[in-house]
Amino acid sequence: MSSTTSGPVTSSRTAPCCNAVLPAESLAAPASALRPDGLLITITAPVPGPETLGRADVRTH
Repeated sequence: MSSTTSGPVTSSRTAPCCNAVLPAESLAAPASALRPDGLLITITAPVPGPETLGRADVRTH
């Protein structure tokens, strides 16, 4: 018997992750959901800074 799971992918080291397609000016809402000192991975150019995200503690990559 095989089982499948759905939902966020997690590991013992990371929080659940998700994918979203948003313009840079709309990243403040998802950034607000990150844990303190969280990481937001983005392919937007230029990379949004703390003023765009509304959070100085979030790192971007």
